[in-house]
Amino acid sequence: MIKSYSCLMFNLPKSIGKDIDKWSMKNISDENVWNPSKEEKEKFNQYVGGRKNDYHVTVKYGLHTENKEEVQKFIDKCVEDTKTKFPFDISLDKVSKFSPFPEYDVIKIGVKSPELMKLNKLICNEFKYTDSYDYAPHITLSYVKPNSCNDLIGETIVSGKINVDNLEFSTPDKKKFDIKVSSLRLSHRDI
Repeated sequence: MIKSYSCLMFNLPKSIGKDIDKWSMKNISDENVWNPSKEEKEKFNQYVGGRKNDYHVTVKYGLHTENKEEVQKFIDKCVEDTKTKFPFDISLDKVSKFSPFPEYDVIKIGVKSPELMKLNKLICNEFKYTDSYDYAPHITLSYVKPNSCNDLIGETIVSGKINVDNLEFSTPDKKKFDIKVSSLRLSHRDI
C-alpha cells in the first residue's frame, strides 16, 4: 500500500466550483472517465481516478508533519517575515492535460501565481516532505482514458483572478483544518 502524507491546499470558492463542475459534466463524458480497478488504486494511490468535484489548488503535498499548529505558526511567520504577499491572487489558465502514466491522462486547469510559487518553495524549505514532482499548480478536473479528451485542450472555463485568503491542511487520516491567513496585519504593512 502507498503511504499517505499531509497536504496544504487552497479550496476554490463554491461559485467557481459550480461553474467548473457544470463545464466538466457537459464536456467530459462518463465513458471517457478513467475509474481504476482495486489493483490500480493500490498501484497509484487512493486519490487517483474518476471525476473530481472537490476543486482545489495544492500548495504542497507529501508533507511529513501532521501538526496543524506547526503549519499555522509557519504561515503566520510567512505573513510577518517574508516578501510573500498574503492574501494573494491566482489566475486560472486554459484547460490542459498531463499524462503521468500510460493508463490515464489528467485533465486540469493550470494556475498562475508568483506568490503561490514562492509559498510552495518556502514550505519545501521548512518542512520534510516526500514528493518527486516539479511544482506545477493546477486544478484537477478528471482522470480520463488516454487521449480521450484532447479536443478540450485550450478551452477557457473561468477567467479572472481568485483571491487566496485561506488555506486548508489535511492529514493522512483525512482530518481537515483551516489555516488562517491574517489579512489584518497586511493592511498595515506591505510585505
